Amino acid sequence: AEAAAKFSNGKAKFTLRDKIKNGSLMVQQGVIAGCAGGTYDNICDAADILRGHAIGADEFSLSVYPSSQPTFMELVKNGAIADLMATGATTGIKPYADIMKFIENYNK
Repeated sequence: AEAAAKFSNGKAKFTLRDKIKNGSLMVQQGVIAGCAGGTYDNICDAADILRGHAIGADEFSLSVYPSSQPTFMELVKNGAIADLMATGATTGIKPYADIMKFIENYNK
């Protein structure tokens, strides 16, 4: 509710219950990123889980941003990035300035 108020001047009304469809929680996007989530092991695990599958036809988006350039390079070398891209995920290094701008705008 707080996020709704922040992004719509209090006009939007939604709760997580609005995302339950036929008994399942429906989500539109997933993000694996940052120094906590975007680790080598986490991204390799995601690639292993998703390998050979697709994330859907524009119903769900998955963005994967490794925690550092060296981590990204190792994931490219071992094929995890290619596996994730084959599922339809977006991958890359998110510039620090973009992340800080997002956080600034979110906290307004």
